[in-house]
Amino acid sequence: MKVKIGLEIHVQLNTKSKLFCSCSTDYKKPNNKVCETCLGMPGSKPRLNQEAVIKALKLAIALNCEIQDKMIFSRKTYFYPDLSKNYQITQLEYPLAFKGVLKLKKKEIRIRRIQVEEDPAGLQHKSTCVLIDYNRSGIPLVEIVTDPDFESVEEVKEFIDKLTTILDYLGMHDPSNFTLRADVNVNLEGHPRVEIKNMTGTKNIEKALNFEIVRQKIILESNQMSMQQTMHYDAKTSSTIASRTKETEEDYGYIFDPDIPVIKLDKNLINEVKEKMPELPQQRIERFIKDYDMKEQDAYVITIEKATADVFEELSKEFDNDYLLKWMVGPLRKVLNYNNLKLVQTGMSKEHMLKLLKLMKEETLTPRTGEFVLRELVVKPDDPEKIMKKLGFEGVEKKELTKVIEEVLTNNKKAIEDYKHGEKKALQFLIGHVIRETKGQADAKEVAKLITKKIG
Repeated sequence: MKVKIGLEIHVQLNTKSKLFCSCSTDYKKPNNKVCETCLGMPGSKPRLNQEAVIKALKLAIALNCEIQDKMIFSRKTYFYPDLSKNYQITQLEYPLAFKGVLKLKKKEIRIRRIQVEEDPAGLQHKSTCVLIDYNRSGIPLVEIVTDPDFESVEEVKEFIDKLTTILDYLGMHDPSNFTLRADVNVNLEGHPRVEIKNMTGTKNIEKALNFEIVRQKIILESNQMSMQQTMHYDAKTSSTIASRTKETEEDYGYIFDPDIPVIKLDKNLINEVKEKMPELPQQRIERFIKDYDMKEQDAYVITIEKATADVFEELSKEFDNDYLLKWMVGPLRKVLNYNNLKLVQTGMSKEHMLKLLKLMKEETLTPRTGEFVLRELVVKPDDPEKIMKKLGFEGVEKKELTKVIEEVLTNNKKAIEDYKHGEKKALQFLIGHVIRETKGQADAKEVAKLITKKIG
């Protein structure tokens, strides 16, 4: 059965103030960064945040969109506790931009529209009540609406990963402090469209889509009655649950906001933003392939986060490119993925990595013990040499290593004979013994070289 998926992605922009007032977006305690405007009190007047519009323009340019010569804000009316004024200021007829495209490996995903809007308040569901934090009310959002061009969950994941990387390179979204949420529209051929609302995290989106596709397939195969619905995803049960029947745009009673004038997008401003655009991920991939003779997949892994690409370029002045690349796409990426962290979230500096790499290059640390130090470094940045000593990885002197090898060879005569008769596993057996005796501090390649030299 053919599946069709469309996305509506809401990105909180990392501006200092909210979209229509001067309240700070940096808050710790609930309901302490609010004013009459973001609370929707009578007589309050919104004032548009120019920084938010410029950030949204950058994204529209990066996604190859057509930018309109004007944009108009509308009121989307609905009655819910997270909207104290009973409407959300958003865009409908005249969004910021439309008709964009983002290229995946095997296809292009069309961007239907990019619009600027305000975030509602945040709801915290407790066992006996729902708490409302109005600090979130009015934080600038960019909404990216795609056409239903996705035909698999894998394509959705690839799109979100690429979009997240673009946001990182544009410096317009900080995942540590601001959210990225998605509404997903999905239907199998023959089943009405279902919208799954307000999901955060790629993993949750994947799980929700996989569950909903199976649910719709069962309904179609068993000839049950199907209907257009709005669902929410329950992370505890990894299932989608019906919230209400699906609304249409007419249900929201959109009207132009009378308090906000028509915003004309000056061509000089748009050209200025275009001229100041940073190097984007795909451009950097192509440059790394050319300048550093990288394979496309390696260039993709290095550039998927701007910070790792920046560090590579800095450290390449000190280290051989092949050695550095192998470490960054191997141990570094593995440890970051295991801890579900981006490099910028670790607090690990270029100097930390420089010193760690020097300790390994000088063979004070082996690749194995170096990775153990890296694991500590990612979680709690410190001087790599201090971490090395704390873990007891102070290296093995060659004299001591030679002594350990002699003892292992003396106690394993049969393994030596097996190796001489062509049993390659016997050498690995001897190397393993030496590594264990040195508590993992000896380098396997160095050990192999010394053993083969001794036994001929």
